[in-house]
Amino acid sequence: RKIFNKYYTAISWTTASATAAVIELINKNKINHKGFIDISEFKFTDLLKTKMGKLFLTEELRYGT
Repeated sequence: RKIFNKYYTAISWTTASATAAVIELINKNKINHKGFIDISEFKFTDLLKTKMGKLFLTEELRYGT
């Protein structure tokens, strides 16, 4: 995927984006956490609303096509 005019492998951009999105949710107090954060502690829709989570949005997710 091309991000900011540079190509990245799927594993690298998805890992980095998901990690940054979860950190953003923590900073915005969207996740009540202590120690390990389980995936069930946050909503996928909240993750998609973060700056980095928006990278996961495809045409299918945006428009339901």
